[in-house]
Amino acid sequence: MRQHVIKVGPHSIVGYKVNNNRELSDFQKLTLIQNCSKAHTVGQITENQQKQIKTMLQIWLSSIYIERDISGMSVKEFPYYPSFLTITLPKDQRHDDQWIKKHMFFRLLEILQKKYGVHHYFWRAEKKHGKRIHFHIITDRYLKWQDVRIEWNLICRNNYYHEDIPINYESLGSNSIDIEKITNFDGACKYVSKYMSKDEHNDRIGGHVWGCSRGLKNINQPVFVCDDIIMNDLSKLRNESGVTHTNTEQYEVVLLPKGKKIFDYKYCFSNLYTMFCMDAYRELYLSNESTINYEMDCKDLHDAIRESTVIQAELWV
Repeated sequence: MRQHVIKVGPHSIVGYKVNNNRELSDFQKLTLIQNCSKAHTVGQITENQQKQIKTMLQIWLSSIYIERDISGMSVKEFPYYPSFLTITLPKDQRHDDQWIKKHMFFRLLEILQKKYGVHHYFWRAEKKHGKRIHFHIITDRYLKWQDVRIEWNLICRNNYYHEDIPINYESLGSNSIDIEKITNFDGACKYVSKYMSKDEHNDRIGGHVWGCSRGLKNINQPVFVCDDIIMNDLSKLRNESGVTHTNTEQYEVVLLPKGKKIFDYKYCFSNLYTMFCMDAYRELYLSNESTINYEMDCKDLHDAIRESTVIQAELWV
């Protein structure tokens, strides 16, 4: 027996059918879930991996912005504030990529976690036309550019990639970092799309080309089994102004108009996606804290999400 399911994203919905009689072993399910986390062993990011990573980042960042809006806190009051960093070498690269990552870049990530309270992060490495390797990082904490610049330049100096001069708040050293602070979801989506674009113009990276904190590796795109309510709302969405949809024998793609997000529509799958992101936030940030009020308000909603979610359903077809 085949049943309708939908994959929901912030700007689109993909509908298709799956065979719910086909069962996967526990080992197969675990392998499918871990595919995304293993992808970073390749020297370049494939198009399929880009989609998986983009989904992971969208849900993570959505969870932060949704939770902040629900809390009623201001940007400064809310504990998590996404920062987008670009890190470069002040001097020409003399070591291979893996050495730079092991002895310098991973040291910076460790400092950002231990000293500046970064909880979750994502990074990817890039190199174009044989030039120096550089890194793009997304973190969940407000970071002062002066702090990060000092820390990175100290690491560079210790590894002979910076002049042997004092580095402190009075002398920050080389301009080797750039930080963008994005306060809303639209800005975050633009950043993610920009740096997860096709890899065709990048050179191969030695070793891992991307990585993230452990909790982010467990994020998968929400997939919901369709009932009459979802099918009815999906039909209404198709008729909304600016919405386009494409049908094939295997699937249907519904695209929202530019500037619109799934949260802007009052349909059941909009609520399901929002609640899925809230659940992701709870797992990422509240699992070791008191969540009594949160659970009282949302327990039934979280249970509904778990019961209607199919793990990696697109791979069951």
